[in-house]
Amino acid sequence: MASEGSRLQPDQNEDSATSDHSVAALRNLESFDGGSEGVILQAILRTKGKLMTEVNEFLALNNDIGSEFRDFLAQHETLRDVWKDCPMWCWMLDLLDRCHYRNAEKVERFIDRQSGHIEDVSDAAIEATRQRYFNYQSGAKQIEAEAEAGTISRTEARRRRFIWARIVAYEASGFILRDKMDRVRFNNACAPIIDAEMDIELPLTDETQVELSVLRRQGDELREILGNPFQFAAANDFGYGDIG
Repeated sequence: MASEGSRLQPDQNEDSATSDHSVAALRNLESFDGGSEGVILQAILRTKGKLMTEVNEFLALNNDIGSEFRDFLAQHETLRDVWKDCPMWCWMLDLLDRCHYRNAEKVERFIDRQSGHIEDVSDAAIEATRQRYFNYQSGAKQIEAEAEAGTISRTEARRRRFIWARIVAYEASGFILRDKMDRVRFNNACAPIIDAEMDIELPLTDETQVELSVLRRQGDELREILGNPFQFAAANDFGYGDIG
């Protein structure tokens, strides 16, 4: 099994070529106090007038990122700050995937948290929704069975389990957001009818504010459960190795 490597590497074996600019060098830069050594190292790390920060290196390795996410990333120097400030859970899940995050158990706990936000008329309806959008357990059990049987390696099982958890987390979070917005729009549409028919004036809800509020809550819950994966202490949450 291959050892763990820089989270900014493409998913590859250890003997593959790595990026020209190492993240380790960038982190060493943080220890300089602005003296001559720091100035020299900054000059070395500048490429075409741009300081090669951790985020710039990440962007160079991921040129298919959407424009809005790219613009947000470009406002930061480190991925730990990106994670701390990120307003969109979908961007956060994408960042985990691109950086080869592997702690599926934490992502699964986030899915469980989202399932607690299901709104419906009965326990049976809630359970049906949970099975449709929040069921990561069946996939995780299948992957574990394949690893136990020796069909796939433990490294590959870890990779697949995270990928499956990320997919379910995306579907689960998306469902909660869509469902909340559908309910707000329905209530806003009904308000003038109720006013006209029953002379009861109901306040309208600002849809944009609700959407931003749900997105922020989901992002905060992801941060609460995962912590900040891009802190040095979380290195074991990332992984590389043989595939298959």
